[in-house]
Formats: sequence, C-alpha cells, structure tokens
Amino acid sequence: MTESLTTTPTVVGTGALAEALRAVVPPEYTVLVGEDGVLPEIPAGSGPVLPVLARRDRLYIGPVVREDVPGCPECLESRLLLAREFPEPMAEIDRRDPERLRRWAPPALTHLHAEFAAEVAGRLVELDRDQDTSERRSVMVVRLIGLGVRRAVLLPDPLCAVCGALPEDNPEDTETLVPSASLSHKPGSMRTKSLVDDASFLPTYVDRDVGLVRTLFKYGGGVFPNMTAPLGLRNSTDIEQGIGRTPPTGSRVPPPSRRRSSAGAG
Repeated sequence: MTESLTTTPTVVGTGALAEALRAVVPPEYTVLVGEDGVLPEIPAGSGPVLPVLARRDRLYIGPVVREDVPGCPECLESRLLLAREFPEPMAEIDRRDPERLRRWAPPALTHLHAEFAAEVAGRLVELDRDQDTSERRSVMVVRLIGLGVRRAVLLPDPLCAVCGALPEDNPEDTETLVPSASLSHKPGSMRTKSLVDDASFLPTYVDRDVGLVRTLFKYGGGVFPNMTAPLGLRNSTDIEQGIGRTPPTGSRVPPPSRRRSSAGAG
C-alpha cells in the first residue's frame, strides 16, 4: 500500500480522465481534473500542480503551477474569456448567467479522449522538467473532435488575484529612467524592431484560444496594407479593435487630386 502511494500522483477529481492521468503523471505532481468544466481547488502543501480542464470542445492541459512562478488556472480562465470567439452571443449568455461560461463542460469524454489526454500530459511534464520557467507557461490544447493537439503559450495575467505580480505605481521608480534614442530597425521604418522577425512575439501574445490577442486580420484593399487585432475587454463582453497600417517602403502616394484626374482620363 505504501509503495502505491509513493509511485502515483495525487489526483483531485474523478472519472476516466482522472484515472488515465494517474497512470502517467509522475508522483511529485498534483493533478487537478476539471472534467465537468470546473477545476477543483489546489490542495495545501502541493508541489508542482498540473491542471487539466475540459471546456466546450477542448481540453486545456497546463500550465504547470509552481510556487512563486506567475501563471495559474485563474490566469487561464482570464485568457479563455478574453480570447472568446463570438462576443455577441457570449454577451447574452454572460448577462443571463455570468458563471455559465466557466462551467461549459464537453458533452462527453470517452476512454479514447482520456488516453490521448494522458499521453499529452506526459509530454507537457517532460517539457516542464527539461526546460526553464518560461516553458512552464505552456498549455496543451486538445481538440476533442478529431483529437488534434497543439502547444500554446499562456501569458500570465498581471492582474490575477492569485498570482498577479503587477507592482503599484510609485513616482520614485521613475527617477532612474534615462531617455535614450529610438533607432529604426531598418531605413524608412518608424518601428524599432520587426515583430514578424521576432520568433517569440506572435506565439506569446497572439493565440486563438488563450492569447492576449485572439488573431490578426490582414487586408490590403486600401492604399496601405492594414492589420487589425481584436482585444477582449475586461469586465465586459465587448472587444476593441487595434488597427495598424504601414506605407510600402520607398513608395510615394500621389495626391488625391492627381488620382482623380488619372481615373477620369482612363
């Protein structure tokens, strides 16, 4: 009996998913299973904690929670809500029952789902053991329809009531600030760096499930190439669109009067 207790993890939750995870996750981890769409509380005195949340048609495995490391289940809940896909229907649901979005469990989880999720959880634990603390913010997103999986990066919520680490504004902290020149990353550009060339930027901030920005919409129907970034608002079910445009490098846009005369001549 003692050997059994030392070779299996502490699993908080019941069902086929909990049993499949118990057989795979190492014993030093505590596993929280929210098969009904709600995660249980983290037991006191736990070591690293692996949350596994079933929500709508997805399973969210991670992030691994460690003491004094930002990124926890509440951060995940915040990101899931802010990255919502359909703000208008969600607004009506939120008005009638604010807690319904947090209890939206999948219709059913089969043994195949459970076994696949356990395999993915084992891969996430390997990442957690082998990589630095930035990898502990990883979340494995499992599609229950078709059994697809991908790794997302969870950006900790600085306003999280559980692990938020946003310091209070302090005028004294600005006394050490020194102005410096902003250098363009290439001739003709007003930006100091290229976000497209930064391999870590887009995966950190843009993700359709847990991103600060859900997706980027690109279009070039006007004079300049444009891009919009929808951002979910806190304490609201509305979204705000950030819009950016960049003139093509080296191009010169003719005055409106010249464009009109040219069109008339054709």
